Amino acid sequence: MTTLNASASAHGLLPKLDNNAAHFLDGTGAWSPAPYDILCGIVGKPSDGEVVLLFVAPRPFRIPANAAGSRLKAGTAATGTAVFSIQKNGAQFLTATVAVSATTATFAGSQTDFAAGDVLRIVAPATADASLADIAITLAATLL
Repeated sequence: MTTLNASASAHGLLPKLDNNAAHFLDGTGAWSPAPYDILCGIVGKPSDGEVVLLFVAPRPFRIPANAAGSRLKAGTAATGTAVFSIQKNGAQFLTATVAVSATTATFAGSQTDFAAGDVLRIVAPATADASLADIAITLAATLL
């Protein structure tokens, strides 16, 4: 009897499974890492050097170089340049920079993998911008 079930050794009616539980079959028919978005909302203006997100990883994930696909959007534009520090276990690996008169940020930094138990922290600028407020940050990551 022939089985049509998919497995790591037989494709059945699907592409052959890659044996990675964190992957899914995407719209192109390829196995891809599952997206994993991390959200942070700041109502009003953050204080000087305020920790605006403290997140303990429940499972392994990766933030790509320059946080590709990530977004920062503010409701009120910055008066000056504002730089948010994004850290893994207390060490900065990424920044989100909001330019003068801007409401969005440019991310810069290296690809970084998190293991379960690692701590992701987002820290507001050491000196708060005079007007930058109502900030939403979404970090686009993938499961490992």
